[in-house]
Amino acid sequence: RPPAARLPADNPFFAGRAVSLSKLDLLVGQSVWPRAVVVQGMAGVGKTTLALHWAHRVADRFPDGALFADLRGTTRSPVTPAEAMGQVLRAAGVPGDQLPRTEDELAAQCRSLLGGRRMLLILDNAVQPEQVRPLLAAVASGLVVVTSRRRLPALLEGADVRTLELREMATQEAVDLIAGVLGPGDARVRDEEKAIVQLARECGHLPLALGVMAGRLAENPGESIAGTVRELAARDAPGGAPHGTPAPGLSAVVDPTFDVAYRSLRRDQREAFRRLGLVAGPDFTPAALAALQDRTVDEARECLEGLRQAYLVQDVGPDRYRMHDLLREFARERGLGEDSDGELQAAQRRLLAGYLAE
Repeated sequence: RPPAARLPADNPFFAGRAVSLSKLDLLVGQSVWPRAVVVQGMAGVGKTTLALHWAHRVADRFPDGALFADLRGTTRSPVTPAEAMGQVLRAAGVPGDQLPRTEDELAAQCRSLLGGRRMLLILDNAVQPEQVRPLLAAVASGLVVVTSRRRLPALLEGADVRTLELREMATQEAVDLIAGVLGPGDARVRDEEKAIVQLARECGHLPLALGVMAGRLAENPGESIAGTVRELAARDAPGGAPHGTPAPGLSAVVDPTFDVAYRSLRRDQREAFRRLGLVAGPDFTPAALAALQDRTVDEARECLEGLRQAYLVQDVGPDRYRMHDLLREFARERGLGEDSDGELQAAQRRLLAGYLAE
């Protein structure tokens, strides 16, 4: 029997999205559920956060469990359908050495284990319908929630699949997110209402950027919100950023946001952030960062806590962390710009040696 829940943690500062949550609630309020819902939208708009928050909120509607798999569609190596099914089976408690070898056998085991159960399955970062289809067939009596940056029209053909388009936050939602991170006791929430609205605009009303900037302000209670807005505006202006920054390839919105947050870190935390750009997998442990930095696990854990408080990584389980791929790309570009090839290669060798020693 699958476990009651194998989900990453909910975001304690989740805010807004009342309309989207209501639409998801309606799906499981019907006598006949759809087979799946695809939550789609641009990077950083909060698709995974919404899906997980809703999953935790309605967990009692799925007595046979809730499972999560990252299909890694935002990376250079998205998982194959067979790897996706293997992820789900392992999350459901099947030991890795007992997984079937062929795709057909994996699909049959998924149907046997998951079919007929009232389950919720979250498939994060899908990029191709083929990654999802075998699992749609397996979870016949439950619900599959797919998140994707792409529209997946082929997935909608011949299947009862709904879509939910997620866009940037409304102004009040963005303000509520910032205020929630700062906390009700922070006088800036009361005294700088106009500046909070301006900060939300500078962040493009994107939850990822909003969380990063609110986290920086929470860590620096003496810093004014208006001052942060001026700094962001200066970074965004032509000629306003020093040579080599912001990192290429990122949007005009998140670039200055990430750069300001990065520069506010301690030196060892900045190094930790850059090293995490070398991690290829979806999540990592303090031991992995310790290898990358050539530090102790306790030192790495302390750095990760600082990055977590700055909203640059999130904890997804005991001693397990994840970094949004936009932040990972920014970290990788920072590493290429600030660290020597020798330093980066040595860090990668230590990380590989640590993985092989496990």
